[in-house]
Amino acid sequence: MSAPLAAPSLRDDWNWTDLTKTKTTLISVEQLNKLEDIIWSKLESHRKAVRATCKPTVEMHKDLTVNHLLLQLRDMSLVNECRVESTYQKHLYGRWYIINQGLNLQTLPREYRKILLADKYEYDLDAAHPSIIRSIVGDDVVPTVVDYINNKDYWRKELAEYCGATIQEVKDSFNALNNLSPLRPGYTLTMSKDKLTKLRKHPFIKSYQSEMKTAARIVTEHWELHGNTFHENSDTVSKKMSCVLQNFEAWIMELTEEYVPDVELILHDAIYTTTPIKPEMLNRIELEVSEKFGVDIRFG
Repeated sequence: MSAPLAAPSLRDDWNWTDLTKTKTTLISVEQLNKLEDIIWSKLESHRKAVRATCKPTVEMHKDLTVNHLLLQLRDMSLVNECRVESTYQKHLYGRWYIINQGLNLQTLPREYRKILLADKYEYDLDAAHPSIIRSIVGDDVVPTVVDYINNKDYWRKELAEYCGATIQEVKDSFNALNNLSPLRPGYTLTMSKDKLTKLRKHPFIKSYQSEMKTAARIVTEHWELHGNTFHENSDTVSKKMSCVLQNFEAWIMELTEEYVPDVELILHDAIYTTTPIKPEMLNRIELEVSEKFGVDIRFG
């Protein structure tokens, strides 16, 4: 496989490239109204809780922030027909991040973003990072990872029930494992230390972690063998894995944009479009991803 170079030469602000692009997302007034109603209802519940305990919660602070952003969007709707202009800048690890101040559709909490963009079509890469790793190292090296890719819904549910976590928390845990990051609360957001400790003891997780250690060596060697570089010689294995996986992910999404002209929002491993993508077009993109990058991956 011949992959494109990871990044331009190093600069003082080495974290970022000079590459930028702009996307416009048209927000439905109906969806904006729905989200505002939900936020106001939640804020009222928070106020009642604060009156009872005299202590504001983390959730209340989060919802107050979202409400502030929605007020900005409401103001924008009066002058800009609810069009959100997002400027993206490319990180050296490949991903495109929205750099706007104020309303940022990438960092808006997932549950609220889904409401706000419910009239769009969402396409995400199915088990993106495990699929990239599997494609590079081969099924025989990571059989547990292959099992996860093929049965991820089962394993997320099974492990969530096993340690008393939510399915999203388990999903976040796998995201950490894919980068060889330790399973600790900082990587899984809301998951408690006790639940993480129990999760680490599950045989499936132990096997997954073991395979990832072997895979990381192969993946990083593969990266350099194809003419790519890491940005600092002192990068940890975890940072190197993040660099490789996020660059592959970004290349796949950039290729997808070449075929899909109406992408309104990029979310690293997902896109939102105005109109549905035809199945034959998705198949064509998946085939070209395989031919160009050597990655067998599907859109979910």
